[in-house]
Amino acid sequence: MEQYTRFTPLPRQIHLGLSGGALAVLATVEEPSRAELLAAIHGTRVALEGKIIMVAMEVALLQADLRKVSDKVKVAEGSIMDKQTEVGTLRKQMAQVTSTVWTLEARLEDTEGRSRRNNVCLLGFREPAEGSTVESFVEQWIREVLQPEGLSRVFVVERAQRALNALPQPGAPLRAVIACLLNYKDRDCILRTARETDRAVFENRKISIYPDYTNKV
Repeated sequence: MEQYTRFTPLPRQIHLGLSGGALAVLATVEEPSRAELLAAIHGTRVALEGKIIMVAMEVALLQADLRKVSDKVKVAEGSIMDKQTEVGTLRKQMAQVTSTVWTLEARLEDTEGRSRRNNVCLLGFREPAEGSTVESFVEQWIREVLQPEGLSRVFVVERAQRALNALPQPGAPLRAVIACLLNYKDRDCILRTARETDRAVFENRKISIYPDYTNKV
């Protein structure tokens, strides 16, 4: 905005103190006309209106950006709520699956334990003392060496094999022979005889006999 100097008449006492040259300078300073003042005001108004319009445009752009951000936030909130719902559902399903797995593991453990009830483990036979027919070897050793009292008339070793481990190196512990008997009463009789007598020997080596439990037991 242009600056104008308004001429103000000096008091009489000041006039009297001024020299003629100073009075001549003061006399040349004129007040701006009304048109000039209006033009200056109009220019200032136009400049302010332009700035106001620019500010309004910037505010409008900011509002548009805010609306976009708000829309994105709403979409993100909706997505988060959906994910939370999915996570809650997955947690419930995981709990159900975990419970089912525990139940199946318990049933499997029980089934495996029942399948081993007629088994006995014999540890101490050198390899391969049993030869190619493990069942015959174990049955003959039980009858002739262990001689348990109370065997049933149908005493039979249905299946027999070495434990499914790698062939031991020289000096390593021997693999157990696992024998499945036809009658569980024969198993109890064999275990009782091994516990109460010292006849469980093969080639001057002590033979340990124990039930065939599951790994968990």
